[in-house]
Amino acid sequence: MSKAPPAPNPGGAGEDYGAGRLRASPLARFLAKQRGISLAHVSSTGPQGRIVDSDVLAHAEGSSAASPLDPPPSPVAGEGLGVGAGEGAERRLVAALIAFTLLITTLPYALGYFLAPVMGQGNSTFIGTPYNIDDYCNYLSWLRQMADGRFFLHNMFTTDAQNNLEFNVFFWLLGRVMAVTHCSPQAALQGARLVGGGALLWLIYRFYRHCLPTDRYARLTAFGFACLSSGFGWTQWHHWRDKNLPGGPVDAWQPEAYTFLSIYTSALMTVSTVFILGALYALLRGEQTGKGRYAVYAGLCGGVLGNMHSYDVLHLSAAWGLFLIVWTILKRGKGVAMSWARAAVALALTLPTTLYMYHVYNAEAVFKARANVPTLSPAVWHYFLAYGLMFLLAVVAVVKKAPTPCPSPVPGEGGKTSPSEFPLPLAGVGPGVGVSLPLVFALCWAVGGLLVCYLPFAFQRKMLMGEHIPLCLLAGWGAAVLVGRSAPHVQVAVLALLVLASAPSNVLFLVRDVRHLETDKSETHLFPFLDRSLMDVYGWIRRSTPADVAIVGFPGLCTYLPGEAGRVVWAGHWAETPRYGHKDAEFADAFDQIAPDDARHRFLLGTKAQYLFYPNDVSKATFKRRDGLHRFVELTQAPPPYLTQVYKNEMFTVYKIR
Repeated sequence: MSKAPPAPNPGGAGEDYGAGRLRASPLARFLAKQRGISLAHVSSTGPQGRIVDSDVLAHAEGSSAASPLDPPPSPVAGEGLGVGAGEGAERRLVAALIAFTLLITTLPYALGYFLAPVMGQGNSTFIGTPYNIDDYCNYLSWLRQMADGRFFLHNMFTTDAQNNLEFNVFFWLLGRVMAVTHCSPQAALQGARLVGGGALLWLIYRFYRHCLPTDRYARLTAFGFACLSSGFGWTQWHHWRDKNLPGGPVDAWQPEAYTFLSIYTSALMTVSTVFILGALYALLRGEQTGKGRYAVYAGLCGGVLGNMHSYDVLHLSAAWGLFLIVWTILKRGKGVAMSWARAAVALALTLPTTLYMYHVYNAEAVFKARANVPTLSPAVWHYFLAYGLMFLLAVVAVVKKAPTPCPSPVPGEGGKTSPSEFPLPLAGVGPGVGVSLPLVFALCWAVGGLLVCYLPFAFQRKMLMGEHIPLCLLAGWGAAVLVGRSAPHVQVAVLALLVLASAPSNVLFLVRDVRHLETDKSETHLFPFLDRSLMDVYGWIRRSTPADVAIVGFPGLCTYLPGEAGRVVWAGHWAETPRYGHKDAEFADAFDQIAPDDARHRFLLGTKAQYLFYPNDVSKATFKRRDGLHRFVELTQAPPPYLTQVYKNEMFTVYKIR
């Protein structure tokens, strides 16, 4: 049956039409290509004459009515969100979710700065975070070094000899920002957290939209999960309402397992996740289009990732490696040579920085000791509970969506087809039925990302970062399947409730941090607010001591010093300081009030420190030994001859060690 000639696009934009190129959204181009529609024949309703997905679908429906012999187009699930909205409404909803997530994750920080003037004895300083203060202080020390002009990082939490081989592009760039703007390291990290968080959420949405181009409900639900979800940890709130007790739920103590908590707690984890997703998204685009440039993009992302957070290269490799193996099996080894070639290109670009960090690991004893501090994964069932509703809905997606309807490939450029752009037909299942590439990829990413956390490395659980993204994609898909036969407004309501039901643990995480800010506590022994007298000591040390000196003092008080004063300490961080537990006990024994004075002097000389930083009043400070409680020696009234007082305020004294 012949068709009436379609009207040309009034927007004057399209493929190659007239004097210029047509303007169309990526989803519109995908749908047009899938249905064999020329965009030059589609009327546009989008802004500035842009063709949107609804224009393509409307054109397809009109063409179908004119010619019943043409195959009907696939409907876009959730078109208009059930309330007459279109692509613009989707973009506004996504923007609102991104803004809401960034705002909520910023509120505890804002509260910290608001409370600082009234905490303690007044005029306190907020360290910059209410959570994971140890690692945050380490990041501050790296930023201080970069802002002070260093290129290679020095571990400032030990006086052990180092070769200074480590370079981190992320902290170097932030250090350059600090040097130019004269902002504080806290401001630099906060800015990177917000910019990185916005970029990560935007990229997640683009990735979901690419994987679920015709199912708006599924991709928006998946995006809602990515922004807000955690696990079932809220059911054990009594275990972690103040401290992280052994055996507590993962969503109470492992923020890198979730998008929301990564954005909230760490700029480094947030930006690293951007590069994980960027690499995998590029590889997927390369698989679908056959274009080699995507392998280069993936390799560049992997190269940056290999430098700034090397553990995650293993996660990246496990996810894409498992996908290639499964995809090769499904395709019976046919037409996959270029898939492996693109992976090899990406790997070749990723390896230089990864191998460099491996060289640092072998050549730098202090770095190796830090990397080998055990951070092991819990039993796998902990992670099933940790992802809670996401895991259950992901199972629904896998069960219900594989196999899926398989449209016929549409000839592309030169009359050739790209089979990897379409669901892969499965033999023995039936005509027009296959398995979706995005489903296979998301499933392989989720499985590979979890399996890699149980490889025989000391840093197992650090490799979980990024796992939340494919699980949320599958969960959104599964949730949309469950409500697919309901009325549109019912679907919207149920899916929104599912997203909200996945968020309680994150809410409680913030509640705990707010309570800690109000009481000047944290989930560890460290405090989020520093007294003015302590900040005065740090300021004096930074102004009045050479840059290459080292300080010894109570390890807990020395945690803050490298980031605030930019000076090395003998001990101050549970992971960065080699043998931290031993050194903490060694300091206590040396400054036991019953310890011989000559033994104390020998200890101080052995630390390689030039200055001692010590409280004026230690009458309430005690430590436990097998024979009971011990007290620290008082130095202020009559310091020994090997200590010369060089600075003193109402709470602390700094001594020069002779």
